Amino acid sequence: MQDIKITRLNKRAKLGGYEAGVDENYSPIETFVEHATVWCAELAMTYKEVITSSGGARNGYKTIAIRHFPNLDKQWVVMLDDKTYTIETISQESGIHGFDILDLKLKKD
Repeated sequence: MQDIKITRLNKRAKLGGYEAGVDENYSPIETFVEHATVWCAELAMTYKEVITSSGGARNGYKTIAIRHFPNLDKQWVVMLDDKTYTIETISQESGIHGFDILDLKLKKD
């Protein structure tokens, strides 16, 4: 686990999910429903972690840290830097200074 300082949480991420609905022409659409907005820090993977996790460079993947969020659901998506990511894995810590580490994958439309 990386040592995460609270000052590294310098980006905003929206956590939420998609709900099915219809537009004004009654065509089916999916609408993003925000459950929370959190501060996050982008984490860099070490060379060893990159090799063991995927055998090479991981394009379209990010790892972020957020303050511990007890209701976090792996079915949610994360909107970060105007891109949408699915949550691949969640590593949760508890305690007063706990962080959740999220491995994200760029969502294909």
